[in-house]
Amino acid sequence: MKYEILLRDGSKLRIEDDSVHHVTGDDKNLYSYEFSRTALVPSEEKKKAIDSYFFLIGDEEKKKISDWLKVADPQTKKQEEFLSRIKFAIERVPYTFKIATLEPSLTKEGKIFYKPDGRVGRGISYMMWDIAATNFYYDEEWSSGLGSPEEGDLFIAYRVACGMWSLGYVCDDSSSAGNYWDSPRSNHNFEHTGARLVGGFKDGIGNTLKIFKDASTFIVFGGDFIDSGDKHPVASVNSVSYNPRDVNYRGCGIVVLRKV
Repeated sequence: MKYEILLRDGSKLRIEDDSVHHVTGDDKNLYSYEFSRTALVPSEEKKKAIDSYFFLIGDEEKKKISDWLKVADPQTKKQEEFLSRIKFAIERVPYTFKIATLEPSLTKEGKIFYKPDGRVGRGISYMMWDIAATNFYYDEEWSSGLGSPEEGDLFIAYRVACGMWSLGYVCDDSSSAGNYWDSPRSNHNFEHTGARLVGGFKDGIGNTLKIFKDASTFIVFGGDFIDSGDKHPVASVNSVSYNPRDVNYRGCGIVVLRKV
């Protein structure tokens, strides 16, 4: 496999065998990613980040969601649609996974790391988010990747099932908390990672769009600081036509760990 993708700054991504190289006009190799996850050796720093900033969704959490679904009383069409998505997600995701509860930051080489009060990682293509998420972590038990919309839905549903959020908040109007344009104390700009505790976690609700992947299509959840909470609530989703060159300057990728 070998082909090149021209980026907007005039540089290229050269994809060759198991490597992706970012190449300038003079063909200088700036950085590369290895697709082979078995070559990754997780650092102690990454292990600590996972312990601190990832939340496990397993059988117990899914039972909590299932029990809540039995008594959930949707009041709007958006709420009904979200409940249908959750029922589908429970069937689609039988495995245990861990999902990031802090927005990611990026090194200058485009690698993901997690640190409170850091700059949120933005400005790379959907494809590079996919690669960076895949290369974030691998060991004998867990393998990382860009989250699926079903995994994102289950994380939202768990917080509603536990009473951290209401169904109306996630489906109809999320402006009462977060960093939406019309949220209380919004500074109308991107905030650093972990700036606000919303729904039990500091995962940047209303600060950035959240990027997930479904097969070859990327899915964007929620809104960012220029959006209003009623137009782009937490559980709102939009499909993005797959083009590896496209860059979402307002969004960040959500990493999950799945059992190997």
